[in-house]
Amino acid sequence: MLVKPFSSTFIYSLTFALITIVVFGSATAQSDWKQIVSVEDICQAYPQQMNQMLDQFDLNQPGLEQVKSARKDSALVEACQALLDYYRTGSTAPHLRQSIPTVTEVLRPRLIRFYKMYLSYKM
Repeated sequence: MLVKPFSSTFIYSLTFALITIVVFGSATAQSDWKQIVSVEDICQAYPQQMNQMLDQFDLNQPGLEQVKSARKDSALVEACQALLDYYRTGSTAPHLRQSIPTVTEVLRPRLIRFYKMYLSYKM
């Protein structure tokens, strides 16, 4: 049976096809992000977005000289890496920086509780 253009069956079929493409197309894109583990990976996967991000920064600010230099050389990976280094080692926004606790500081209270619980059951 042929479907007439602009009939309700045609419109429902077209809508279903578009929804299927959108849903399964985005599902594939969503699974790809799990493969990104480095600056190189994200720059290769999303170069346009990374360039747009770098366009938002005022690279004339103190400390961003390496980012600006890499940007002028069209070295996207190096520019992004320099920006990460700037935020890792910079002195801007010290109130937002927190020290990362060592494993023992995090786990010590849990281990003590577990050990006490173990001893109470053992006796």
